[in-house]
Amino acid sequence: MDYREKNDFENIARLFTEEPEDRRIDATINEKDHEYVVLMKLIGFNKDELSIYIEDNTLYVEANREDILDEDNDDYTLKEHSYSYCQRSFSLNGIDKSQISAYYENDIVSIHLPKIK
Repeated sequence: MDYREKNDFENIARLFTEEPEDRRIDATINEKDHEYVVLMKLIGFNKDELSIYIEDNTLYVEANREDILDEDNDDYTLKEHSYSYCQRSFSLNGIDKSQISAYYENDIVSIHLPKIK
């Protein structure tokens, strides 16, 4: 195996062993006097494909979608499956968990995290 082949193999292997950058949801966090507001853009996901939950003092936001294309006619058969998953988590230290609210509109998730008084 020459150097180029070894390098190509390592690059391909990395696809299966490293966490892709696109699986993390980018977030903007704005601090206000009484709360933090977290904004996340989730293009291409529907509201029913989102999950927001709290576990062990951590807020989790996940988006999960499966697309299946199955065409069969006289000339060809096409079967494609694609999966999209991304997630983000936030510590809830100093947050009043009983007052957290979340909204989803126009591909934007907005989460309001009230500070403990």
